[in-house]
Amino acid sequence: YKRQLTYIGDTFAYICFRGTDISITGWKEDLLFAVKDVVPSQRLALEYAQKVIPLIPAGKKIYIGGHSKGGNLAIHAACYLEEIYQKRISKVYDHDGPGFSYNIYGTEEYERIVNRVEKTIPRNSLIGILLNSSLSNAKIIKSNAITGLYQHDPLRWIIDHNGNFVIVQDRSRMSKEIQIVVDELIISLSYEEKKALIRTIGMWFDNARIKTVKQINKKFFFKFFLDSACLAPAFHNSRHLL
Repeated sequence: YKRQLTYIGDTFAYICFRGTDISITGWKEDLLFAVKDVVPSQRLALEYAQKVIPLIPAGKKIYIGGHSKGGNLAIHAACYLEEIYQKRISKVYDHDGPGFSYNIYGTEEYERIVNRVEKTIPRNSLIGILLNSSLSNAKIIKSNAITGLYQHDPLRWIIDHNGNFVIVQDRSRMSKEIQIVVDELIISLSYEEKKALIRTIGMWFDNARIKTVKQINKKFFFKFFLDSACLAPAFHNSRHLL
C-alpha cells in the first residue's frame, strides 16, 4: 500500500493513510472489507507504521489517521501495533472511514486505544457508517455539499474562523436509514452470499463500462437495473440479493 505519508514537525509527527481514489478498481477492493477480516492494504499499513514509528524521535507526539479507507487503515494499524509503539500514539483520526467485517470494537487491542480514537463523519455520511462502525462518540461535521457521496469529500467540510470543524447535533434521516438497510442486509447474508454479491456488483460496473466514481449518475443506476435481464444467466445465484 503506497499511499501513506509521515510528516515530522518540531513537536509532533503525523502518519497519514490516503483513502480510495476515484477508480472503480479501488472501490471494488474496498468491498472486500465486508468479507475479509484483514485485507492486504490493512496488513501493509500496519507494516508501514511498525517501520516508521521507531524512526520518529522520542518526545514527539505521534498522530495516526486517514480519510475514508485511510481511516480504517489507521485504526487497524493503531490496534495491532506492538505495544511499545502503540503507547507512543497520542491520537487516532478516522475521517468518515468504513468499519470492519468483524466487531473490532470489543477486542483487547481496540480497548487499548479507544480513548485516543476520534471519528468524524459528515451529516449525510454514507461511507463512515458502513459495516461495524463505532458512531457513539463520532463528531458530526457540517458540509457545504448536499448529497452523501459529495459530503464524503473532506474539502467540503466546513471549518470556523479558528480552524475547527463546525459540529452539528445529529446525522440526517437518510444516513440513518441507509445504515439500517445495509446493516440488515449484511447480517442476513452468509459468507458465500456476500462474496456472490460483491462479484455481482463488480460485474455490473464492468458491464456498464464504469471506470471511475465520477461516471456514476442516475443514468448509470437506470442501466444498472435495466441490464439485469440481460445479465441474468451470470447472476443466477446472486442477482436476487440486489
